[in-house]
Amino acid sequence: MAIDLFCYCSLDADMVREELALLVEGNPNVFPSKFLISVVTDLTNAKNHYDLVEIEIARENGLAALSSFIVGLNDKKAVDLLSAVKKMIKKSLGEERVLIFLNNEERR
Repeated sequence: MAIDLFCYCSLDADMVREELALLVEGNPNVFPSKFLISVVTDLTNAKNHYDLVEIEIARENGLAALSSFIVGLNDKKAVDLLSAVKKMIKKSLGEERVLIFLNNEERR
């Protein structure tokens, strides 16, 4: 069973890419060996149903999402680091600028 953190962000996709690159560079013991970060999706010009659904999920939870990405567990032995990874992401992108769901169901 896959374990993923679905992340919605109010920052534009380019800014998120830059911040995530710094996060990965600063935490080589975590990324990518234990957790993989997907490509960042730009939601500003949403054209497909999936992107529109992502925008609505974020909006329903009080965030105007401009981008999204997924952080996937790559090493099942690292499952206990999920909370720490969530905190790293929030610190990197800003507590109020990112919304994180475990498996896109449970708000973290």
